[in-house]
Amino acid sequence: MHFFKTDGDAADLYDKLDSNVNNVLWNFEDSHAKVVAVDITPLDGTSATLTTNTGSPSKWTGFSSSHDVIPQGCAIIKLGTAKRGRSYRGRVYLPWVAETFNTNGALDATTVTNVTAAWNTFHTDMGGDGWSWKVASYVHATAETVLSVNCESTLATQRRRLHRTSV
Repeated sequence: MHFFKTDGDAADLYDKLDSNVNNVLWNFEDSHAKVVAVDITPLDGTSATLTTNTGSPSKWTGFSSSHDVIPQGCAIIKLGTAKRGRSYRGRVYLPWVAETFNTNGALDATTVTNVTAAWNTFHTDMGGDGWSWKVASYVHATAETVLSVNCESTLATQRRRLHRTSV
């Protein structure tokens, strides 16, 4: 995810992330899933990455309790901007979807509604704290402001990237 604030720094961004997250953002994940650290890399070309341990409180932890997960299934949070095209759409992939919330490759409607509302609240709260959520295009060297946030009902597949060697 990309955020921008004219006078912001990495420590302030982490503080705002930490104050605005809640476990409804990942309502469909098993409670064993935890965000243990957040890496923030300023895109100024010189600053080092700030890594902050969350301490894994409940707001950084999956919501449901002890369900089997779908290893390669993930939920998608779709980010919309005012521009069309691949370079101006953003996505957040959230792994470890519990089977309980999935039917035939789709999240149940209640979960989609609750997660969409939570991500929209997060978006609004980050903006209220002065941090504008962006979709960055490294191809076009642009950053467009996120205008809409939606949880997709259909699960996506998440796989490890395979390193290919040339012969």
